[in-house]
Amino acid sequence: MAQLNTYVSDEMLFDAIEDVLIWLDSEGSTVPEVTQEKIRTLISAAKRNENLSSIEIGTPSKGGAVKAYLDPHDYNGSRTVLENIFMLRQYAQELSSTTDISRKE
Repeated sequence: MAQLNTYVSDEMLFDAIEDVLIWLDSEGSTVPEVTQEKIRTLISAAKRNENLSSIEIGTPSKGGAVKAYLDPHDYNGSRTVLENIFMLRQYAQELSSTTDISRKE
Protein backbone atom coordinates (compact mmCIF):
# COMPACT_ATOMS: atom_id res chain seq x y z
CA MET A 1 0.00 0.00 0.00
CA ALA A 2 1.32 3.45 -0.92
CA GLN A 3 2.20 5.83 1.88
CA LEU A 4 -0.03 8.88 2.23
CA ASN A 5 2.70 11.27 1.10
CA THR A 6 3.68 9.18 -1.94
CA TYR A 7 2.63 10.23 -5.44
CA VAL A 8 -0.10 8.05 -6.89
CA SER A 9 -0.81 8.22 -10.61
CA ASP A 10 -4.36 8.83 -11.80
CA GLU A 11 -4.42 5.32 -13.25
CA MET A 12 -3.52 3.79 -9.88
CA LEU A 13 -6.08 6.00 -8.14
CA PHE A 14 -8.93 5.00 -10.44
CA ASP A 15 -7.95 1.32 -10.29
CA ALA A 16 -8.14 1.55 -6.51
CA ILE A 17 -11.48 3.35 -6.71
CA GLU A 18 -12.93 0.59 -8.88
CA ASP A 19 -11.65 -2.06 -6.45
CA VAL A 20 -13.20 -0.25 -3.49
CA LEU A 21 -16.53 0.14 -5.29
CA ILE A 22 -16.60 -3.58 -6.10
CA TRP A 23 -15.72 -4.40 -2.48
CA LEU A 24 -18.41 -2.08 -1.08
CA ASP A 25 -21.05 -3.56 -3.36
CA SER A 26 -20.15 -7.15 -2.50
CA GLU A 27 -22.16 -9.28 -0.10
CA GLY A 28 -20.95 -9.37 3.47
CA SER A 29 -19.18 -6.01 3.51
CA THR A 30 -18.51 -5.21 7.16
CA VAL A 31 -18.00 -1.49 6.65
CA PRO A 32 -20.69 0.58 8.39
CA GLU A 33 -23.20 2.23 6.03
CA VAL A 34 -22.13 5.73 7.15
CA THR A 35 -18.51 4.96 6.25
CA GLN A 36 -19.57 3.45 2.92
CA GLU A 37 -21.45 6.65 2.08
CA LYS A 38 -18.39 8.77 2.93
CA ILE A 39 -16.19 6.57 0.73
CA ARG A 40 -18.67 6.85 -2.14
CA THR A 41 -18.71 10.65 -1.71
CA LEU A 42 -14.90 10.79 -1.92
CA ILE A 43 -14.91 8.55 -4.99
CA SER A 44 -17.56 10.70 -6.65
CA ALA A 45 -15.52 13.85 -5.98
CA ALA A 46 -12.36 12.24 -7.38
CA LYS A 47 -14.18 11.17 -10.54
CA ARG A 48 -15.76 14.61 -10.94
CA ASN A 49 -12.33 16.26 -10.65
CA GLU A 50 -11.04 13.96 -13.39
CA ASN A 51 -13.27 15.80 -15.88
CA LEU A 52 -12.18 19.33 -14.98
CA SER A 53 -10.40 21.61 -17.40
CA SER A 54 -8.89 24.98 -16.62
CA ILE A 55 -9.07 28.29 -18.41
CA GLU A 56 -7.04 31.41 -17.64
CA ILE A 57 -8.10 34.84 -18.85
CA GLY A 58 -6.43 38.18 -18.33
CA THR A 59 -3.00 39.45 -17.36
CA PRO A 60 -1.84 39.93 -13.76
CA SER A 61 -0.41 43.38 -14.51
CA LYS A 62 -3.49 44.61 -16.39
CA GLY A 63 -6.34 44.16 -13.97
CA GLY A 64 -5.69 40.66 -12.80
CA ALA A 65 -5.71 37.19 -14.23
CA VAL A 66 -8.53 34.78 -13.57
CA LYS A 67 -8.06 31.02 -13.62
CA ALA A 68 -11.08 28.78 -13.34
CA TYR A 69 -11.49 25.02 -13.21
CA LEU A 70 -14.55 23.95 -15.17
CA ASP A 71 -16.36 20.82 -16.22
CA PRO A 72 -16.64 21.20 -20.01
CA HIS A 73 -19.64 18.83 -19.98
CA ASP A 74 -21.58 21.16 -17.64
CA TYR A 75 -22.17 24.30 -19.71
CA ASN A 76 -24.53 26.03 -17.27
CA GLY A 77 -22.41 25.21 -14.22
CA SER A 78 -19.24 26.38 -15.96
CA ARG A 79 -20.92 29.58 -17.06
CA THR A 80 -22.01 30.29 -13.48
CA VAL A 81 -18.47 29.67 -12.21
CA LEU A 82 -17.03 32.11 -14.77
CA GLU A 83 -19.62 34.80 -14.00
CA ASN A 84 -18.96 34.50 -10.27
CA ILE A 85 -15.19 34.62 -10.72
CA PHE A 86 -15.38 37.76 -12.83
CA MET A 87 -17.66 39.43 -10.27
CA LEU A 88 -15.18 38.53 -7.53
CA ARG A 89 -12.28 39.86 -9.59
CA GLN A 90 -14.13 43.15 -10.10
CA TYR A 91 -14.83 43.35 -6.36
CA ALA A 92 -11.15 42.71 -5.59
CA GLN A 93 -10.11 45.44 -8.03
CA GLU A 94 -12.53 47.92 -6.45
CA LEU A 95 -11.41 46.97 -2.97
CA SER A 96 -7.73 47.36 -3.83
CA SER A 97 -8.30 50.81 -5.33
CA THR A 98 -10.18 52.09 -2.27
CA THR A 99 -8.07 50.51 0.46
CA ASP A 100 -5.15 52.41 1.90
CA ILE A 101 -2.66 49.70 2.80
CA SER A 102 -0.18 52.21 4.22
CA ARG A 103 -2.60 53.25 6.97
CA LYS A 104 -1.66 51.83 10.38
CA GLU A 105 -4.23 51.26 13.05
